[in-house]
Amino acid sequence: MNSDNNMNSDNKTTVRSQKNMKRLMRGLLAGTCLTAASAYAGTVNETTDFSNTLAGAVASPLVAGTTIVNGDASIFDDDFFDFAGLLPGGAFTLNFVANANGVLNFEVFNTSGIHLGTPAGQATAVTSFTFSGTVPGNGQLVAFAGHSEGSTYTATLTAAQASAATPEPASAALAGLGLATASLLGARRRRK
Repeated sequence: MNSDNNMNSDNKTTVRSQKNMKRLMRGLLAGTCLTAASAYAGTVNETTDFSNTLAGAVASPLVAGTTIVNGDASIFDDDFFDFAGLLPGGAFTLNFVANANGVLNFEVFNTSGIHLGTPAGQATAVTSFTFSGTVPGNGQLVAFAGHSEGSTYTATLTAAQASAATPEPASAALAGLGLATASLLGARRRRK
């Protein structure tokens, strides 16, 4: 009778450990997925007005991984937005297209306000324009779409993203060791 009680107690402990391990794994997986999903935006639509100044754009850059911006540069509404998280020294191509019948001014800067790209970083009163060049050392490009007749626009960036931070080898090794230990302990409990 006593051995039956010990067996039931061991089974309850094993089941509880398995549930805790599953809960831990679900938490780790959910955290990883949420981090990956929030790290890259892809497309940003201007739901609230982008900054009207270069300094304002630099102070609040777009989420890393943004490649398409849909905006509205009405008359007397200048839009500045900062593409961040780009590979420093990598090539970029930034294509602007004014939608509908509007005509816009487009420019590309570094965060210090110096024109970038070829040709000369500036296009005035056009319906579409493409800039290309090299991403500055801080991995940020500031784009400008401004009024002339006002229009909605789409800016499409092609550039390599800076790689995500990777954990130190020691941290990864410790995490692996912890998971291996936990699985060995679980296997040991199942054998008893």
